[in-house]
Amino acid sequence: MSCLKGLSSRRSTTQEARNSNPPAGNRLQSPASSAPPAQAAAPPYSATAPFPPPQAPSVSSASASASSARLASSASSVSSSSASVKTNSSYFDCHGVPSDNNNPKGRDWHYAQDVKAQAQQAPPPKPSGRGYPSHFGNKGPNPLPLSANGRLTHTPIKDGTSQPYKRGPPGAHRVVYNDNDRSTVNVIYHDPTKPGLPGSRSTQFSMASYVPKRNT
Repeated sequence: MSCLKGLSSRRSTTQEARNSNPPAGNRLQSPASSAPPAQAAAPPYSATAPFPPPQAPSVSSASASASSARLASSASSVSSSSASVKTNSSYFDCHGVPSDNNNPKGRDWHYAQDVKAQAQQAPPPKPSGRGYPSHFGNKGPNPLPLSANGRLTHTPIKDGTSQPYKRGPPGAHRVVYNDNDRSTVNVIYHDPTKPGLPGSRSTQFSMASYVPKRNT
C-alpha cells in the first residue's frame, strides 16, 4: 500500500513538472525576442537631403593644369588691352574711347613721348581756322582744367608714331598746347557720354589722364 502511494506521488510530481515546462513549440516568445531588429543609423546627410550629395567628377591633374593654363591665358589677353600692361613708359589714357571712330577696338592711349613729339612738329595753326592745327577756345559752362594756358591750339593725334597729323579723318583724340610754348601739352578726346557741340556732330571733350612712368 505504501508502495502505491509513493508511485502516485512521483507521477503527480512529474505531471506538475511537465505542466510548468511546456514543449518548445508551445512556448511564447518574450517581448524582447519579438521586437523587430534595430535600424542602422542614418548617414549624416539624411537629415537635410533624401539622397547623398552629388559628387564632383574626378579631373585628372593634366586636365586641371590645361584648364588653369586656359584661364591664365584668357586673363592675360584681357589685361594686355590696357596701357599699364603694355608699357612702363608714361602715357595718356583716354578712358576706353578709341582714337578711330570706326574701330571700337582701336587704341585708347598714347605714349607721352609720341604726343609731345607730334606737338613739337605740328605746323602753325591755319589762319583760316579751318582744318588742323586750329584754335581751341576751351569755353563753355565746364571748361577743361588744362595745364597749357594762353591762346591754345589743338590738332589730332596719330596712333603709334611721333609724326604729326597732316590729313585724313581726325579721329577722336587731340593734343592741346600753346603754339608759343609747346613744352606743355594736354590730351583731350570727344567723349561719347557728353552732349554734342553746338553746330557740330561731335560730342564735347573730356581730358585724358596722364600716367607717369613706372619704376621697375
